[in-house]
Amino acid sequence: MDKTVVITGATSGFGAACAHAFAKLGWRLVLTGRRSEVLSRLQSELAALTAVHVITLDVREREAVLAAFASLPPEFAEVDLLVNNAGLALGLEPAHKASLDDWDTMVDTNIKGVMYCTRALLPGMVARNRGHVVNIGSVAGAGPTPAAMSTERARPSCSSSPATCAPTCWGALCGSPTSPPAWPRPSSPRSASRGR
Repeated sequence: MDKTVVITGATSGFGAACAHAFAKLGWRLVLTGRRSEVLSRLQSELAALTAVHVITLDVREREAVLAAFASLPPEFAEVDLLVNNAGLALGLEPAHKASLDDWDTMVDTNIKGVMYCTRALLPGMVARNRGHVVNIGSVAGAGPTPAAMSTERARPSCSSSPATCAPTCWGALCGSPTSPPAWPRPSSPRSASRGR
């Protein structure tokens, strides 16, 4: 298969499982994560199945994300699919005792990291008139728990992103701005732009 997938947070869990699944399908892999040794081991495991490029990357670092994706080797540069998987949850304290540093780390990773990676790769997808972005979220976002205040607020942002970006991206990627898919729409333009 002549397709390329970028998977963030590929060193464990869903990210590693996605890497194995796409390798078996013959997709070229661009795998990112913070642990170089795990990425190297994964590259060695999957190299017999497909071409693998690894990038040690913290998705919180905007300039590093932009530079890494702007300098992909030519055989990996035309990305067909981005799987935004990198994410984390820190702290089990109730909200009134939670660490603001933990909250900052979760927001920087779970929200801003998704935005940085998507923004870095989306222009190429639009220019080629093809591509998909999959945002993997957390079940912690499905409902409130006393110990998961910021995590439950961080990943739903990922699932709501297509609703607000669909009108902008749909026509460019699919050539039909009049018939986008039936994504849920915000109740009003003000609520979409203000996050209310």
